[in-house]
Amino acid sequence: MIVESLFDIMSGLKFYMFIIMTLPLKILTVICIPLIKFQPVVKYLFLRPKRK
Repeated sequence: MIVESLFDIMSGLKFYMFIIMTLPLKILTVICIPLIKFQPVVKYLFLRPKRK
C-alpha cells in the first residue's frame, strides 16, 4: 500500500513536471507562430538597408 501511494505521488509529480516543462514550449509556440507568419515583414524590417 505504501509503495503504491509513493508510486502515485511520483507519477503525479512527473505529470506536474511535464506540465511545467511543456508550458514554456506552449508559450514559445504561441509567440513564434505569429512571428513565422509575419516572417517576411520581420525580415524586411530587420534586413532592409539602414539609411544614415
